Amino acid sequence: MEALEQHHAEPDSRSVGCVDAPYEEVSQPVQWTSDTEFVLDDTVFRALWWSEFVSTSDHFLLAKERKQVDYYCGLVADLRPRNVVELGIYQGGSTAFFAALSKPRRMVGIELEENPAPALQQYISEKGLDGVVSAHYGVDQSDAAAVRRIVETAFEGEEIDLVVDDASHRLIPSRMSFNTLFPYVRPGGIYVIEDWALLHIGWCEPGEQTLSLLGFELLMAVGGRGGVIESVEVNQYVIAVKRGSAEIDPETFDIGRCYNDESRKLVPGL
Repeated sequence: MEALEQHHAEPDSRSVGCVDAPYEEVSQPVQWTSDTEFVLDDTVFRALWWSEFVSTSDHFLLAKERKQVDYYCGLVADLRPRNVVELGIYQGGSTAFFAALSKPRRMVGIELEENPAPALQQYISEKGLDGVVSAHYGVDQSDAAAVRRIVETAFEGEEIDLVVDDASHRLIPSRMSFNTLFPYVRPGGIYVIEDWALLHIGWCEPGEQTLSLLGFELLMAVGGRGGVIESVEVNQYVIAVKRGSAEIDPETFDIGRCYNDESRKLVPGL
């Protein structure tokens, strides 16, 4: 069983890891000043899953725990993403975090809420990122046409290195986003689905379909050996999907076609 703190090693092709997120001190570029706050690129981030704290352009709420921050520091160091997409902006803390951590060529944030996050807008202006980071508000992550139009315009035909879905945490919208965006991810690129385990910690409404079902689909797609997905890595916070080398048609891709009917029978609800 592979440990995430060892994820610098190249995983076996089409492998699946089920592990705990690491908890180890991260040196540069993150400097922890307490158990819940750190400084990155002269900006302070408060790493708490939930807080009444209101972000400013130099002090953001980052709705993630310390283990998640350390995980992303390792992931970005390995992947070195140039083109990044984030679904779910909230107060803008994670968008600012990924922009500061990865120093991307281009980053796109997509948010359902129509009102812009003022702290993020000011951060983008103050850091001179107007031509690098673009935030798109009032866009439903399940609106395939709108999401496709945004990424095709922003990246001008270049493939995406990293997608982080931290939006609705609901099965249907998240699945639609995956079907829309995964074809644009480069081979070897990573698509991260956050907070997949909310059902398992009692944070889902009764009867609500869980993101675990999408996780099962991704696992079966690895087993299907079609080359679309190279590997799936799971910890208590995220599912991280590594793109395989097979060609994918953005117009027709559906994760439900990446495994057979016998596999489908294993998971009621699919």
